Amino acid sequence: MKTRIVNIILFFALFSSYVNIWGQTDSIVFRVSTFDSFTEKSIPANVTVMGNDSAIIASFPVTYNEDWKEYVLWATIPRCSNIILKTESEGYVTQYSNHKFGKKEKSRVLPNIYLEKDLSIMLKEVTVTGSRVKMVYDGDTITYNAEAFKLANGSMLDALIKSLPGVELDDNGNISVNGEFVSELTVNGRSFFKGNPLIALKNLPAYYVKKVKAYHQVSKYRQFLYGDTVKVDRTVDPLVMDVVLKHEYQEGWLGNAEASHGIGDEYLVRLFGMRYTKRTGLFMYGNINNLNDSKSADKSGSWSNGQWAEGELSIKTGGINFNWESKKSLSEFDTSLKVHSQTNNLQHKLSSEYYMTNGNIFNRSNSSSENKKTDVDWKGHFNYPGIGKNLYLEINSHLHYNHSNNHLWGRSASFDANPTDDYIGATIDRLFSGDSISDLSTMLVNQREIRSKSKGNTLDYGVEAYSSIKIHRFKSINLDMSYNATDVTQKLFQTDDLRYNQAKTSQTDDFRNKYEKTPSFSSNFRLDLSSNLIETRNYKMSLRYTFTKNHSTGERRLYRLDEFLDKSNVYGQLGRLPSTEDSLQQVIDYANSYKTISDDYHHRINMSFMRYRGLITYSIHFPVVFSHQKIEDTRNLANKRYTRNVTSFSPNASVRWYHEVENKLIEGSFDMAYDRDNVPMIYFLECRDTSNPLSLSFLFSALGHPCYSKITFPT
Repeated sequence: MKTRIVNIILFFALFSSYVNIWGQTDSIVFRVSTFDSFTEKSIPANVTVMGNDSAIIASFPVTYNEDWKEYVLWATIPRCSNIILKTESEGYVTQYSNHKFGKKEKSRVLPNIYLEKDLSIMLKEVTVTGSRVKMVYDGDTITYNAEAFKLANGSMLDALIKSLPGVELDDNGNISVNGEFVSELTVNGRSFFKGNPLIALKNLPAYYVKKVKAYHQVSKYRQFLYGDTVKVDRTVDPLVMDVVLKHEYQEGWLGNAEASHGIGDEYLVRLFGMRYTKRTGLFMYGNINNLNDSKSADKSGSWSNGQWAEGELSIKTGGINFNWESKKSLSEFDTSLKVHSQTNNLQHKLSSEYYMTNGNIFNRSNSSSENKKTDVDWKGHFNYPGIGKNLYLEINSHLHYNHSNNHLWGRSASFDANPTDDYIGATIDRLFSGDSISDLSTMLVNQREIRSKSKGNTLDYGVEAYSSIKIHRFKSINLDMSYNATDVTQKLFQTDDLRYNQAKTSQTDDFRNKYEKTPSFSSNFRLDLSSNLIETRNYKMSLRYTFTKNHSTGERRLYRLDEFLDKSNVYGQLGRLPSTEDSLQQVIDYANSYKTISDDYHHRINMSFMRYRGLITYSIHFPVVFSHQKIEDTRNLANKRYTRNVTSFSPNASVRWYHEVENKLIEGSFDMAYDRDNVPMIYFLECRDTSNPLSLSFLFSALGHPCYSKITFPT
């Protein structure tokens, strides 16, 4: 920001000098800089200014500027609405750019010009005897010949993918082929960093690749159920993109590293390495930087900026992934561990105006925060496809740990007249400086200062297991079980100092020093047992039983530390606690503290009928659900308990059809259902929250009726 302000000041200073020299009102001043498109190093050049008819107006050399530490051109030309800039530099390709000026425009900072290296060489006379085929259709499979695409030296897999006809790749690594989303990116038929294709896209050199295939892959479960002769069904089988490496690169080591340091404290370090064979793969990567920037080069060598994060962001990320595939049984094991740590510093300065009937309210606020978080992710996957056998087994497990440490400081004020800001945030700086300010005190309504710091830990873990036992060619008994749990601990210290202008309101000042603990735990268990009672090529009838149990415990313990002593004393300091637990219990805010325990049990039985007729599928379902729900709440020294038993019947029917035209799948559906929603048990509770001095919240009890509302009364 400081650099941008200095640039603007220098620009207008030099602009003034040019105007004094020329003394003309019909001239235009512009500035432009020239760079190497690949290294982004500033380079000298010559710029020729031409009119719309390509007539030369003037020619200028781009010279080195000691103040700017780069090659810069400041030029004054006669006024014209459109110009063409011809930029030349030895060893670079000549570039042309068009620019349009407004009728009253006097000056302009033009976009930087990035010149590409001239890599052309003179060849002797040659005769073309052959050409490479870029892509081939073989039924449902599209095969791209990677060697037929010309890419810049050093290009990675993402540049190759972007150049494939009909293929699109966005910034998040999502790939689509002819408008259809790619479910998985594989390398030599095996997963590469499951769930994170960007690792392969950014680190696998394009020259390693022999060909790229896109096809719908029959799932291992359908192969187990129907055998090797099963045909691809584009309505259920996912679209996969497989990157086939050249023979000499199918086994070995690959690694790359990048490190840089700026003039100040800026730094960037990236590391990547992998060991791969036909059956195993080991991948590792790391990324450390404080640049708030995700620059990448496209296949032409030009650099473009990614999305910028708010504030100052420092990132540390590392990961490791291992996968293995059995040659005989085709069993697959995959595990990955990722660690991510970041620090984010933010500053916000806001000015706003509320339009009121009795006069507008003007708000000013300044805030700053430092947010630190660390994430650890582990995932494990095992699959026994059981092709040719009678058992299919798949197990997935995960564990995610998050630690956060946040600090916030905020100041705000409300006025009944519009205060004058000499700079952004000036009013708040003056008001909280401690000096007596008469012009602000006459319009001040209230002022508020909040300081807080919080720490939290979240542990999320779970396991899912799916197995199928084949009892007939088209019949199987399927068992699906899962358990997921989330354990959260959160602690918050906050001081809230609210002051009113006594000349304008009868409200008294309000100072609060709060300490808050909000632990919570939730879990979900699901057991699903299903079987196809009858199945033919045109008809299927199935029966499914599902049992689920949902449990949650939420607690909030709010302590008013300001009730010990006033804010000038030791307990007015942020983060200070009394030495004994008994002392802390003396100041608990029972009105805004609570503990809620909820348990839901559901038994669901569903009979389904499906009919296949050509490209149309008819289905009808008859689910019956038996539920037992209970909730217990302790709040303001009172205990409440609610239970209910619910039986529901929700039949539904659907008609789905699809049609394929030129390898594009067109789908349509019609659905009809009857359902009855039950009010969540949480709305059976009557809650009141007065912990915020500027608002009062109520949550009215629904008491079994399908309506509820939350109303907040500003004070």
